[in-house]
Amino acid sequence: MYYYENISYDIFNYLTDKFNEYSVKNALNITLNSEVFTISNSTSLAENYGWSLEHLMSKRSDKYDIYMFDHAYLDRYGKYLLDLKGRIPQTIIDDYNQNMINDLCMFNGKLLCLPLFINFGVLYSNKELLDKYGRSPPSTWDELMEIASYIISKEKEENNNIIGYIGHMPEHETSVCSSLEFIYSFRDNVNDTLPSFKSSNAKNAFDTIKKLKDEFSNDNAFKASDYSIVQNVLRNEVLFARFWENSISTMNYYATHIPGNKKGISASCINGMNIGINKYIKEEQQIAAGNVLEFFFSEMIQRDLVINYKKTVALKKMYNDDELCKYLENDQISMNCEVYENLQYFLKPLNLIDTYVKYSVKYRDILNSFLYKGTRNSEEALEDIYNISHVYDIKITSWLGIFVVLIIIFSFLVIIVSYIMIIQKKNKIYFKFLRNRYWLLFMCGLMIVNIYPLVGLNKLSRFKCYIRPILISEGFTISFTPILLKIIVNFPLKNKISSFINQNFFVFILIFVLIDIISFIFYSMSPLVVQTYYVEDGLNFQYCVSYSEFGKTVIMLLIGYKSIILLILALFLFMEWNLEETREDIRSFISILYINILSITLYIIIYYIDIKNYYIYYILRVAPIYCYTITNYVMVIGLRILSSRLKEDNDQDILEKVLFKQASYNVGATRTNPKLILKGNNNDLQKKGTVKNLMMNFHFSTGRSSAIKDEEFLSTMSSSSSGSEGYPSQTDSTKSGEFNKNCINFRTFRKPSNLK
Repeated sequence: MYYYENISYDIFNYLTDKFNEYSVKNALNITLNSEVFTISNSTSLAENYGWSLEHLMSKRSDKYDIYMFDHAYLDRYGKYLLDLKGRIPQTIIDDYNQNMINDLCMFNGKLLCLPLFINFGVLYSNKELLDKYGRSPPSTWDELMEIASYIISKEKEENNNIIGYIGHMPEHETSVCSSLEFIYSFRDNVNDTLPSFKSSNAKNAFDTIKKLKDEFSNDNAFKASDYSIVQNVLRNEVLFARFWENSISTMNYYATHIPGNKKGISASCINGMNIGINKYIKEEQQIAAGNVLEFFFSEMIQRDLVINYKKTVALKKMYNDDELCKYLENDQISMNCEVYENLQYFLKPLNLIDTYVKYSVKYRDILNSFLYKGTRNSEEALEDIYNISHVYDIKITSWLGIFVVLIIIFSFLVIIVSYIMIIQKKNKIYFKFLRNRYWLLFMCGLMIVNIYPLVGLNKLSRFKCYIRPILISEGFTISFTPILLKIIVNFPLKNKISSFINQNFFVFILIFVLIDIISFIFYSMSPLVVQTYYVEDGLNFQYCVSYSEFGKTVIMLLIGYKSIILLILALFLFMEWNLEETREDIRSFISILYINILSITLYIIIYYIDIKNYYIYYILRVAPIYCYTITNYVMVIGLRILSSRLKEDNDQDILEKVLFKQASYNVGATRTNPKLILKGNNNDLQKKGTVKNLMMNFHFSTGRSSAIKDEEFLSTMSSSSSGSEGYPSQTDSTKSGEFNKNCINFRTFRKPSNLK
């Protein structure tokens, strides 16, 4: 059994000896040994014990069978402990206070421990002084301050200086319990939970703490250690003090519930010293450990802890025993049964952040700055305490959320209006590249991507984590697949692939969409986690993270797949750059290709920036999305519509100069074929030159009127590769004539005949 020395040696020596006697008497053949974690090798006993214990557990060590620990660490240790149901008799579990058991020992639906004993805060009131002035222990904070003010002033008249109230708020863990008790005591009704740190109840509570310290105490008394408090009490220098139960003689002090803001309401922060079984030990040891716990939590042992060691236990039947209650009432240290029975308790907030230790350190630092340093007022302190654990998000009702919603609505209206204009006959000349349905598909794809910012509003969930990349991927596919397919269909060289795609155009779109769907079905099989980013001195927020290598691989494959689409698109745009019929379309598509690459690059850069402000985090991640959707719409749809509205005779010239910039070079009728100089006679170099020649021929081609079948063209290119420079020689009139007959012609640029 493993425990730390802050827990009395006597108790565990007693428990160990008693069990070993019981084991021998009942022939259990079990020997219990206990090992203490001492302060000699630790500067911060409880915290270092916690880390030591977690280190052992995480290594799946079987060195110890039974662990003793503070209930504050249950969230850290829970996954290493054995479920006690079935290991100890259910009758023993049922005898305990079920609310306390659930609060102290239940984790993920499992009973992982039992509290050997508990402790909680009470109010100690000086009997001598209260009796002297005919007063009773207070039940509200107003009563306490009124009594303290009166008695302190009277005692000053007799030259007696007394401390009105000791708050028990030192710079260590106890101050968390003591201060939270104040907030809990200011709840409106008995059954209410701990008021929010942003509530007026919490502010009134903190203001009361400050008033009690400033008017009825001092910094040293308020932050006094347990030992100092006991010394002050023994010297009869204290009127009221908050301290742990069963710690101060009831001969000199009344022990009652901590007061509340109104009668009938009190507050006590409860701690539990829990015992659990290591789940990594062998079955035989688990059974033996179960026998030990069955003995520890028996009525006999629990009674001994109450009577002989002045501990409070969670065994409810103990405080229904008239004989025991009578004994406790007459005992000089022990708490009477009435205090336990009417206890209005709560637990420290253990699950607010990933580890309670971090929360406690930050909480105490803020409390000290408010209570002792004066660098924060109550509102600022409570706001900062609230921000330790609160996770912020962009509400849909915030100005930014409303803006995003309005963008979605506006985008939807723009699509409707745009489609109405596209289907008008007078505008057909500007949208002849695709059929009307595919222009609609393009805009719908942009709309889908535009939903991405909306999904980021309000609380993040695993579903939102999964759906966000789907929106981007599917939106991209729906928008650009028709464009890619149409560009392949328009390829200036007659070929079977282009013809096949043309005949099955919509089927190919469905295939691309299906690839995305299948990819995300696999992606959904990998676990995604909503992770909280706890910002030091800032506002916490959440983000999505995948710890699955499979999920990361799927995303990387999708990124590679989209990159290949963009690469193929860029290649065909280059080869069809001068096609006269689609020249304006090609230039608009190359523009959005650059913008899309820029948007993707920007998004990747922002992804790896450590951003600590959740508003900036959100805005920077949606900015590339809006850049993508807006520029794509404007360059592909918007400017075409704008051009169609221009009524001047030179509207087509404006379209060419503003929307689709001409190439940086002029294509002339007298331009000669560019020549590729090949060094040596290496066949591989000639083949590379042939591919480049082919691409350059397509790049300078202005139309398909002279295109021939692919077999003939490739045959021609093959024969041309035998030339010393990779191109047919134009000095030979025969070869020159053959070249002009078989290769794609270069023409002087001219406007399409159907444009003004």
